[in-house]
Amino acid sequence: MSTSTLSKRLHNIKRVVVLGHRDCGVYKEFKVLPDNPTPDEERVAHKRHADRLEELVKRFHSELVVEKFLLSLGSAPAASLKMQRLV
Repeated sequence: MSTSTLSKRLHNIKRVVVLGHRDCGVYKEFKVLPDNPTPDEERVAHKRHADRLEELVKRFHSELVVEKFLLSLGSAPAASLKMQRLV
């Protein structure tokens, strides 16, 4: 039995939630996005990577639900979290 199968059984996992976030330093560092990307360019890049992750999850656990979101993180401590569903 694989560790992912065991974890799924022990923790009753039914869903995987993928959370990307805007203004990601890794995307900048690895040149996934151009300098100063538009919001749509950013959304498309995050969706592409989230879709790849979903494919991997489904390859091994096709019954799991995968939800994908792109977060906008406010800079103020009490700023609300804005989530955009990646569909």
